[in-house]
Amino acid sequence: AALLFPIIAVVVAELCWQRRRWVARHGRALAAAVLALCLVFNVVLYAPSSPLANLNPSDAGRARVAQCFVLRSLRAGPDLFTGQGYDRVSDHCASKVFHPGATTGIPHAHNVFLQALADQGLVSLVLLLITLGLTFQRLFQGLAGDQGPLCRLALACAVFILTSSLVE
Repeated sequence: AALLFPIIAVVVAELCWQRRRWVARHGRALAAAVLALCLVFNVVLYAPSSPLANLNPSDAGRARVAQCFVLRSLRAGPDLFTGQGYDRVSDHCASKVFHPGATTGIPHAHNVFLQALADQGLVSLVLLLITLGLTFQRLFQGLAGDQGPLCRLALACAVFILTSSLVE
């Protein structure tokens, strides 16, 4: 991830820059596609039945932690909407996923969106996703305008931050 994500970010920004007029016209649809791809990535990487979730022990551990965060959030009742507070779900999942007394690794979701769902709730997660979608929409649409070079740089940064947020 540390090697690939910066390369992916630059390649995506350059491809968008080369097709900036088309990208600007379809900015809203592209922003929605970015969010949809993130959702698909999460499901493929963390779903219990996914073959990618069990490629190696590290991936399997991350998938179990992510699954614990989702299940704990869905079972939280009213706290699903407002969140369970910082580190409460992390502490719970550390005790459930790791062997008792051997909590190696960091007991966080390895995913900013799952962490936000657990800690701050569904309302905050939805606001985060709306903000993210609007940010990408504005960057895509801005590529063809006066601020095109700045939007190209910001797009590369946003892609890097987004990809990192999905796994760290």
